[in-house]
Amino acid sequence: MFQQELNDRQLRYFGASLAALLWVFAAVAYWKWNSANIATALTVSGLLLIGVYYLIPNTQRGIYNAFRKITHPIQVVMTIIILGIVYYLVLTPIGLLLRLGGYGLKRQNDGQTSHWSKRDRPNQASRYFDTY
Repeated sequence: MFQQELNDRQLRYFGASLAALLWVFAAVAYWKWNSANIATALTVSGLLLIGVYYLIPNTQRGIYNAFRKITHPIQVVMTIIILGIVYYLVLTPIGLLLRLGGYGLKRQNDGQTSHWSKRDRPNQASRYFDTY
C-alpha cells in the first residue's frame, strides 16, 4: 500500500494531532461514559506522547510508523466497506434504473456505420490557438 514519507514539519503536526485526538477521546470518556480512570489514562498518554515526541525528535518517525501499522487493518476494512456501500447502494441502483428507463450505456447510431460527427473546418488558422 502507498505510504507517504512525511517531512519534519508534517511529522511535528502529526504528533500534535495524535495527542489532541487522545485528549478528545479522554473528554468523551469522562463526559459521556463517566469514566475518570479511562479519561485519566488517555490524558496521561497524550502528555507522555507529547513529551517523548517533541523532547526526543528521533522518535517522531518511529511513532508515526507504529501508528500507521496499528491503524492499517482499520484502513483496509473501512476502505472495503465504504467502496462496497458506494458500489452496491449508489452505483448499482442508478445503473439498474437507467437500464429500466431505456438509457443503456450503448449508444444507438440509428443504422449508421460510424459515430463520426461531421464538423466544419475553422475559417482561420489562428482559431487553432483559441481555447474555446
